[in-house]
Amino acid sequence: MLKVAILDDYQNVAQQFVDLEKLSGKYEFKIFDKPFTNEDDAIDQLMDFEALLIMRERTAITQNLINKLNKLKYIITSGLRNKSINLEAAKKRNIIVCGTESNLNPTPELTWALILGLARNFKEEIDNMYQGYWQTTVGIELKGKILGLIGLGRVGSQVAKIGKAFGMKVTGIRRNPCNDEYADEVLGVNQFEALLPLLDYLVLALPDSSETRNIINNEVLEKLNNSAMLLNVGRGSAINEQDLSDALNNEEIASAALDTTKKEPLEQSSPLWLSLIHI
Repeated sequence: MLKVAILDDYQNVAQQFVDLEKLSGKYEFKIFDKPFTNEDDAIDQLMDFEALLIMRERTAITQNLINKLNKLKYIITSGLRNKSINLEAAKKRNIIVCGTESNLNPTPELTWALILGLARNFKEEIDNMYQGYWQTTVGIELKGKILGLIGLGRVGSQVAKIGKAFGMKVTGIRRNPCNDEYADEVLGVNQFEALLPLLDYLVLALPDSSETRNIINNEVLEKLNNSAMLLNVGRGSAINEQDLSDALNNEEIASAALDTTKKEPLEQSSPLWLSLIHI
């Protein structure tokens, strides 16, 4: 039987989406629901597996890891894009790499849950209610607010569509500007910084690349209004976490909501733990 390791199933949902029992005659599965301590720990625990079924980009499938796993033949990722896999190293070892189709809907839906949560102070009000307080803040109306989207691809376009339904003004930033039926305007990356002081909400929907890493840094955060709210539903590498923590603690921006971070789960050493009241 082919030995398959399912990595980073922190929520224990793999068995809800795949009928592993039905496949048990051909495959022997082991689910790893906790992160590895380090790469050496990953190599030690995965040494006997012939296939890795990886959940997004949490465990880095590096050249060293690929070369040390002598029995490895297959790498399967959830989704069609996964920057954590060293494809060149896999190719040299003749390891087959493939991915699954992606469901477009969850990320735009989550984005709006986060935007509404920040606008209406959900976390603060829920926490206050359990302490016996009642309505300590006033929410923000979305209609008429300016929503900026960095990354106007499949996810960003759907976020823009819902923004228009709320009556917001939507501006997108793309490397190659184009017409979008849901954005009021689409600008090039060279106009990004000029847009920042105008925004009420800034949403990142970016892949990981050399061009997008640390795109949100001190210089950018300083240009946002102190009432602006930042949301990241793309890759965690887009944000310099120390700079964001400083901006939140210094009240340079109002709040932030992060679907992803550079390291997942968020490391105890991350400066963001000092800013969680704002997130």
